Amino acid sequence: MSTSYRQTPITKMQNIKLYLFLTLPTLILLITSCVKIPETEVYKLRATIEVKDLDYWSEKAETVFEIYKIDDKFSEKEIVVPKPSSNIFSVTMEINKEELSSYIVKLSIRETPIKKIVLIDYGEINIIDDTKLPDKQLEIVNLEHLQANVFQSCVICHGQSENIAANLYLLPDSSYNNLVNIPSINSGMLRVVPYQPENSFIMNV
Repeated sequence: MSTSYRQTPITKMQNIKLYLFLTLPTLILLITSCVKIPETEVYKLRATIEVKDLDYWSEKAETVFEIYKIDDKFSEKEIVVPKPSSNIFSVTMEINKEELSSYIVKLSIRETPIKKIVLIDYGEINIIDDTKLPDKQLEIVNLEHLQANVFQSCVICHGQSENIAANLYLLPDSSYNNLVNIPSINSGMLRVVPYQPENSFIMNV
């Protein structure tokens, strides 16, 4: 006994759907290959820096090259600068065409997300094209810089109160004599041993 099957005829609408299913991906590929997507114009902000005390480059805190919009407290853009392999190094930041503007440019050490120590302040730079910043020298070990940018926030407890914390005075006229080769009252280490950060108590607090 034979069994016969009746083939269901393909409708015109099914033919159209099948045709679109097979040809649509090819059409999309052809269209996208013909449409040229414009490339974003990128400009470069370059800085060349000479470090006089490379051995004291901080590897615990991040060193960042950053730009700020005028009057803004938070950086618009930044890149982390690793410890350079030589005393003279370059930093390059890419800036898209739509980002071209006037910026405050700085090289800073970021100790915490909200605490930074400015190493180099380039001031206001009008970036309208590829821009080369003036060459700078960086002295990492500089008491005047530490006094103005670090110790100034410490003098409330270490100089301007009746009970001086740890008997450590950090006022401008006394900080050096209270730090260098002076024993810490909290350990057997010296507070600061010249050229030996690993043996300095203040670097191990």
